[in-house]
Order: sequence, then structure tokens, then C-alpha cells
Amino acid sequence: MRTHTSYFKNNIKTLGREIDVKITYEEDSEEVVLGSEELNSAVLSYQSDILKSVMRQLEIDSNTEISVDTVLNFSFGVKVGNSYEYLDYGTFIVKEVEKQEDLNSWKITCYDKMLYAMKDYEEVEATYPCTIHDYILAICNKLGLTFKNENETFPNYNREIASDLYKDLGYTYRDVLDELAQVTASTICINEDDGELELRYINATNDTIDEHFFKDINVKFGQKYGPINSIVLSRAGESDNIYMQDEDSIELNGLCEIKIKENQIMNFNDRSDYLQDIYDTLDGLEYYINDFSSTGICYYDICDRYSVNIGENTYSCILFNTEINITQGLTEDIYTEYPEENQTNYKKADKTDRRINQAYIIVDKQNQEIESLTSTVNQVEAETNNIYQDILSKFNTIDESITQISSLENRVTQLQTDTYTKTEVQQIANGIGTDGVVVTVVTSTAGTFDENGLTIEKTNAKTKGNFNESGITVMDATGYTNEELLFAGYDNTLNETIVRTKNINVSKYLTIGTKSRLEDYEDGTGVFDIG
Repeated sequence: MRTHTSYFKNNIKTLGREIDVKITYEEDSEEVVLGSEELNSAVLSYQSDILKSVMRQLEIDSNTEISVDTVLNFSFGVKVGNSYEYLDYGTFIVKEVEKQEDLNSWKITCYDKMLYAMKDYEEVEATYPCTIHDYILAICNKLGLTFKNENETFPNYNREIASDLYKDLGYTYRDVLDELAQVTASTICINEDDGELELRYINATNDTIDEHFFKDINVKFGQKYGPINSIVLSRAGESDNIYMQDEDSIELNGLCEIKIKENQIMNFNDRSDYLQDIYDTLDGLEYYINDFSSTGICYYDICDRYSVNIGENTYSCILFNTEINITQGLTEDIYTEYPEENQTNYKKADKTDRRINQAYIIVDKQNQEIESLTSTVNQVEAETNNIYQDILSKFNTIDESITQISSLENRVTQLQTDTYTKTEVQQIANGIGTDGVVVTVVTSTAGTFDENGLTIEKTNAKTKGNFNESGITVMDATGYTNEELLFAGYDNTLNETIVRTKNINVSKYLTIGTKSRLEDYEDGTGVFDIG
């Protein structure tokens, strides 16, 4: 919870309150301070949950341009007495600056230092095997962040990983932090006080608010989540589940399960070693689902537990999601959604990976391999099972061989029935035929060769032609009548060979028989006897 006085809490819910915003940053080695005169609005928001990382966003409408990559500090204040009491929301990095021509102002989008994790993961400097504590520290060093929990113990801090599991997987540092939040049963965020990376846990503020903080619209309380009483670790495809449960709580309250899926760190045979710390941290966690609009509370922080009194009812809530909108006035929308529900088939799950004849799958994304393992408790039973499996395998091999031989026989028969020999193919091509098969048509992109002769035609051509035993015919292909343009061959009607054409254009001489010739002559036409 952000540090504040009782005067702040009293004044922020009163009518006629006076509020202020302030942004400070350095420019050319000088401190710049922007206040309400320069800042038209500010919207602070974030979405978080347990077992995840969170990044806060600040969106500003400013009359003053602020350069990209500027590191600024944001504060919000309420007037108490003759001065303002400010809450410090920490540092943000300017990511985008957009000029709003219609408003003559700048829309400035900023994020907290979790922005540094929004880039592709590269191998960190660590000595393996490496503890979870030292691995998180190595990531912080890589990103230029300070690890707030460096001198603390936390769930699974001393568990070891054998190698860099995330190299070349296409993960971002933020993706890795999400999985580390699962390993440490925390919410990973940037601390507002000092900008350090923090593993944050539920913080009991012992603070209570009532209806005086709410607007008259959108106030929803009632459904309770939890208590959490089962933690499940699952591999690829939600297979090979191991779990730890509070049996008494399940019997009293019903099952409330959290399932962690495909975590690269908790993916090996030692994964059950991680369960106890996660279970101890989350067992019994419960809170009310809520969605309400307020006139502004502003001092709750990520994972703060607080109480809400409405009439005679009291609701214990945890702050995960908020949007504080500061303009000429102030509103804050707070909501907590119901987490994803899971229902594991516990008959196919176990409390550890050490089960008799337990078959399971490990997906090694780094080496792009799937490793199937089998563990046994009793070596004698394992050997007996191996002998049985060996005998069964041999019988299966015989069955498979018989099946394969039968299949091969069917395919050979089919091949003999449906195909031709090389000689038969040649006979068919030569028109001799075999089994009644004779080539009657040959089609190519140039035309067709069939019983009507050789027809040459192409799409969009102006003419087409046919050459057969009667002669050569050229036809008009621009219409639907196939009008004859030229024929050279034997005319069955005239009983003689002829050349017939619709139009003829002779470029120089037209010789008729052996004695006559027509041609252009001076300005007219000349007819000459050439006999």
C-alpha cells in the first residue's frame, strides 16, 4: 500500500476535494517539473494476477512534448490543509509520443521498467547448476534492474536448474519472468518506491473502505474465489499431472485448483520438489470477485488485500486490476476477474513422479526433443514387466509382419491388374492395342490429333485449321459458324482437286494457267499474254 496519511484518505472521498498531478524528469541536466497547468489528463492502469508478471502503463495528455526514452516520475496529490499530499507512483519510461493536432497537445504513452523485459531473451551470465535466486539475479543484471528480494528467501529460491532452459526458444524476458512467478508463487512487478524488480506476495493492509468511495454505478460484489486447496503441475498437453492437496479443505469447501502448465523449469523429474513451497504459499488463499467504479482511492498497490463494507456485509478483496483516470476530476475503476477454472482427472494423476510403471512425457523445447521416461518402484517387478513386454513385442512383430505381407500381396495383385508392361505400352502407342486399349486421341496445347485428322487451334486465335485425307482446310475462328476461308484438296462434289478461298490478295502477279498474267501496270491493271 502506498504511504499516505488518514487526512489523505478522508479528503479524497469528500466533495469539493482539490487534486493535482506532477511529473518530474531531467532534460539537459536540468530538472523539469510539469503540473496541472501543463498536464491535461493522466491515466494509470495495470492488469495483474498471482503467478504472473505485471507492467504498469501511464498515458498522459500534455501541453509540453516529452522525448521518447525519457525517464520520468509521476505523482498524484490531494490537498490536505494548505498543501498537497502526494502519492509517488514511481518511474516510467516514455515509449511513444504522438502530436494531437486537433487538441494542440501530445499524447504520451509510458511504461514502468518492466518495459526492459519486453525483448527477446538472450543467454544470461550464470554458473550452472544455478539456483532460482541466482537466476533471477542474473536476469536483473542483464536488464539493468535491481533485484529487490536479493537478500531474502522466498518459495523455491534454492532449487537448482541445470542449464539455461530458455536460450533460442523465442521467449522474451517477460515470458521467462511469467514462469519464474509460477516457480516462486508470486506476482513479479516493478516496485514503485525504488524501481526494483520485486517478487510480490499478498499484502494484508488491514484497511477498509465503504460506500462513500463508490460511484452510484457499476458496483458488483458477492462471488468468492477459493479457498485454493489444490496445486497441480502439468506437462505438455496437460499430461502427467502431479499435485498437492488440502483434503480437509476440499471436503469442507469443494475443490479449488490452480494448474501450472508447461513450465520449463518445473518440467523434469524433480518437479514435485517445487510443489511444497508453492502449496504452502497459496493454500487457503481466497478473495471476493469485484467490479466497481469509485470516486478514487489511489493508495492501494498491486496485491494489496483490503476490506469493503457495504451495508452489513464485508468483502475481503485483493487489488489486481485498476485504472485511475485523472482529468478535471478523478475516477478509479477496480476489478478482479474469476481465474481460469481447471478440473484435473486425479485418478490419472499422482502426488509425485515416482509411480509404478508411470509413463510420462517431457517436452524439451530447447533441444526440440520429446523424451519418454518410465520409472518403477520395484526392480523385480520392472524386470518381469520388461520380459512380458518383450514377449508381447515379438508376437506383435509377427502379427505386423503377417499384416505387411498380406498388404504387399494385395498391392502386387493390384499392380499386375491395373498396369501395363513396357511392350504393351508401345503397342498401344503404335495403335496395335492390347486388351482392347487403343490410342484414339492425342491432345496437346497446339491442338488435337484424332479420327478427323490434325486440328490446330488455340484459345483467342482468329483462325483454325484441319489436315486430313481430303486436304487442308482453314476456317474463321472469330465466330460460331467456322466459315471456310481456304480449302486445298479433293472436292467430292466436283470430283477434282481444287484450291478454294473466300478472299485472295496477290501482292504482285496473278498467273492463270500457262498463258495469262494479271498485275498492276502503271496507274491501272495490265493483262498480259505470257504464252
